[in-house]
Amino acid sequence: MDSINTKEIYIPKKIANKWQKTVNIMAELTGVTACLIRKVNPPYMEVFRSSKSEDNPYNVGDKEELSGPYCEEVIKTDNKLLVSNALNDDGRKNNSDLELGMISYLGFPIKWPDGDFFGTICILDARENKFIDKTEDLLKQFKELIELYLGNIYDRQKLEKSEGKLRTIIHSIGDGVITTDENGCIDIMNSTAEKITGYKLKQVKGNKLEDIFELVNSLSRESVYFPVEKVLATGKTFYLPEDTILIDKRGKKYKIADSIAPIQEDEEKIQGIVLVFSNTSRDNLTGLYNSSYMEEKIKELDNKEQLPLSIIMVDINGLKLVNNGKSHKTGDKLLIKTAEILLSCTAKEDFVARWGGDEFIILLPRTKEKEASKICRDITEKSQKTKLDDISLSLGIGAATKIEAEQDIYKILHRIEDKVLIDKLTRKKSAKHKLLQNMLETLGAKSNESKEHAQRMNRLSSKMGEKIGLSREELNHLSLLTNLHDIGKVNIAEEILKKPSDLTDLEWETIKKHPEKGFAIAMAIKEFAPVADSILAHHERWDGDGYPQGLKGEETPYLARIISIVDAYDVMTTGRPYQQAVSKEEALAEIIKCAGGQFDPELAEEFVEMMRKDEN
Repeated sequence: MDSINTKEIYIPKKIANKWQKTVNIMAELTGVTACLIRKVNPPYMEVFRSSKSEDNPYNVGDKEELSGPYCEEVIKTDNKLLVSNALNDDGRKNNSDLELGMISYLGFPIKWPDGDFFGTICILDARENKFIDKTEDLLKQFKELIELYLGNIYDRQKLEKSEGKLRTIIHSIGDGVITTDENGCIDIMNSTAEKITGYKLKQVKGNKLEDIFELVNSLSRESVYFPVEKVLATGKTFYLPEDTILIDKRGKKYKIADSIAPIQEDEEKIQGIVLVFSNTSRDNLTGLYNSSYMEEKIKELDNKEQLPLSIIMVDINGLKLVNNGKSHKTGDKLLIKTAEILLSCTAKEDFVARWGGDEFIILLPRTKEKEASKICRDITEKSQKTKLDDISLSLGIGAATKIEAEQDIYKILHRIEDKVLIDKLTRKKSAKHKLLQNMLETLGAKSNESKEHAQRMNRLSSKMGEKIGLSREELNHLSLLTNLHDIGKVNIAEEILKKPSDLTDLEWETIKKHPEKGFAIAMAIKEFAPVADSILAHHERWDGDGYPQGLKGEETPYLARIISIVDAYDVMTTGRPYQQAVSKEEALAEIIKCAGGQFDPELAEEFVEMMRKDEN
């Protein structure tokens, strides 16, 4: 376990008073001027307890530097020190105790169980004193008594720290944890357990587990036996059956998985039990019910008593694009926000679940189709007002209602899925295009990829494409690539993108990931997928020294080879924070120089010829 800082341990007042009596008795029995307990805290030593002797010059709280008093030698040697008369020893002339008239001394070190020094116990006298053996034995016994007290204090501190650490661990565990004493009565319950069961620790502390929590079998609906007594009697760990359901304080049911184990150190007496359980009914991210729970709930609610039974399905549009183009953290925020909207639009009696990656489902027992339609409208209205990290939330929604007992619930589910698909198709394209436009604007605002840069590249690449005889479809793809080739930079920090000095190794590695990010974004939108490979390859080199794949020669897509030349030319002639602009002719000379290395030599020649022809 972690070490204990003995310098910070508090000596209880009750024990300190007992030590005061000890030094008083010692001074009285031996007839010395002073008896002290000194506490060491380098570089100082403090009088912790001082006898009430008449001529005692020491007061509780007196502090002096460790170098000087007799006690310094006791601490240094970790041994007893006896000085009969310091006046006879020239080496002790600078002794601070001697300055107070204390010419004789007998002292022992006092230590904590871990070997750290607490300080010393000592007797001092203003006259020569050889200290008889009985005096030495008595002082040694008091030393041992004090160390016994220190041992108890240390053990208590160790136990408290251990218990504190245990409580911290218990409360940080994602699973529910409940512990009991040796009688099976609850004494600890972490926040997860409180959330799952609906009870607070103060409501159930001291009660037996089986008197508070009800467990039933999800299939037979019969009560499940709590094996607390068995665990306490045998010291063995028991597991509850797989189909166990916990009924919480509010009457809601949760499918749980758990184990009950004894709390026991080695072969010692069992001190209680620990129950560790997880709610297998809940989605970890959103806190909604999960699909496994909902599948069981659909079967359970598929009866006459629950009719009309309405079902709503919801799907987040463009979540994959958000994950690839922004971050999975942003995608998670959208999922959590969607869950919050769904809960805010439904009643406590309804069941809301995360059905899949970007899908949700709502079960509405005894709810007519008209009411379900209103809930759909409420969800749509709230989602349209929601924006996270500059991303508008767009949802596909569908609903249907089971009215007759004879209707097949699963056919109704399939019908709803079709409705959601149609709804998604009407919204998806505009939502994705809006999101992509947002990304391009964000990139333009924090980097050098301005609208003007894109326009210049479009003009040059279009001319180049026509010169080398690209088809209309290829020209369209080239134009699309011109606009999207650096979209993968959207999540790179502005201070890196606009840094005027050299990039660090870490910053350069971050920059080099943008072709892969851009590829993922393009692949998430069907219309942009044709240029995804070119986005991935637009920093490859003809000689194979490019990134991220190290493609060589014609392995690099044709359009990517064109864009690399056009982009390089525009950067050279317009400049960047890290690079001054050069003349048109200087840029063309550099392209010729890099032909066969960085650039496709044939395309480089075509481009230079095209640009020089413009001059004439």
